[in-house]
Amino acid sequence: LGLDYDCERVAIERRYSDFLHLHQELLLDFSEEMEDIVMPRKKMTGNFSDENIAERRVALRDYLTQLNSLRCVRKSQAFLAFFTHKELKTSYDLLRGGRFSRALEGFQKVLVLQEKLSSHNPTLVVPTLCAILVCQRDLEDFDAAFQTGRRALPTVRRYELRQYQGPLLEALVDLGYSLGMPVAQLQDELTRVQDSPNGQVSEMSLKELVVQEFV
Repeated sequence: LGLDYDCERVAIERRYSDFLHLHQELLLDFSEEMEDIVMPRKKMTGNFSDENIAERRVALRDYLTQLNSLRCVRKSQAFLAFFTHKELKTSYDLLRGGRFSRALEGFQKVLVLQEKLSSHNPTLVVPTLCAILVCQRDLEDFDAAFQTGRRALPTVRRYELRQYQGPLLEALVDLGYSLGMPVAQLQDELTRVQDSPNGQVSEMSLKELVVQEFV
């Protein structure tokens, strides 16, 4: 299944059973809204012929397009998870295993999908951006890691994601020092966050925080 988003093509593989599971899960919450949407069926004979496979692929693409046209479905966790859960789990497993290059490829693919599918909730991309930063830093691509962190920071600030705020700022300060960049403002912000009476600042490093995802 290939998806074109703003000239970026992302390929994901899903079995018919994955579509069936998605359909059944969505019907639990949106049966009324989905009353006119029909899940494409498998044919009883010749199911694996090239012609039938091609026809089913087109039918399933049309099915996803219909689902995507429903705002309630489009914003649901089940719909987003259909596109990203498998790739996220694989990427986090690779990261925990120290295979940062392959993990990075997976996270970058997921990020393209998340940015298109989760525009209603920008916070959903923060864990993925932080995972990308960790991979880039461990691959010693410090400039890319710094830019990724800067990309995540405005959302972390705006939505007060305290779990990520301290660890992300700390990572950015360390990266900035490594790159010889001015970090005084970031350091001041980190100090304010750490000294805030509202507290609840994570004492974990960003990497420690990231590896806990999808355990």
